[in-house]
Amino acid sequence: MSRYYRAVAVDYDGTLTETDTPHPDVLAAIRRARGGGRLVVLVTGRILDSLLTSFPEAELAFDAIVGENGGVIWLPGKGRRAVAQPVAGELDAALAARGVPVERGSVLLATQAAYDHVVLEEITRRGLDVQPVRNRGALMLLPRAYRKGPGCSRPSPSSASRATVPSPSATRRTTTPWWRAANSGSQWPMRCPPSSRTPMWCSGRGPDGA
Repeated sequence: MSRYYRAVAVDYDGTLTETDTPHPDVLAAIRRARGGGRLVVLVTGRILDSLLTSFPEAELAFDAIVGENGGVIWLPGKGRRAVAQPVAGELDAALAARGVPVERGSVLLATQAAYDHVVLEEITRRGLDVQPVRNRGALMLLPRAYRKGPGCSRPSPSSASRATVPSPSATRRTTTPWWRAANSGSQWPMRCPPSSRTPMWCSGRGPDGA
């Protein structure tokens, strides 16, 4: 991995693994990246308890975990915290009454995509600000303002450091990932390579030393 990157965020299902647990070769590659001084962050739509049930070593394999599609962040030594208000509890009961199986996370509700029409009916009927997001055969019900990206970059209440990130069209400012600032106790200026989708988790010096 190029020294241009200090950290990398990776998805879980369909990226690290096609099953519940990554292949040993994949885990070995993650260890090599971390051993070389890079931070490896898992970013997933999974509910953390569900992830840890199938992959108990997840907390040892990564430097941080962003779960529930950006709604929950786990840090070593700090535990997990929700960074969004949970989906209204009345939706659980309404869906269960209609025979829809649901799994409650700290923020989101998860069910099967086959029930999407029933889910949309109940969300509309109750006027809830909930966003259904398909993920393969699953359906995640999220607070409308949240997705993986904001979960990665949400600032800590005690750390509002800023970082400059060049983009292809213009220089813009973004918020330093709060988990990194909280761990270091200082600002973490990020400088990412230009691309059509600026990576959320990268830092360091470019080839020109800037």
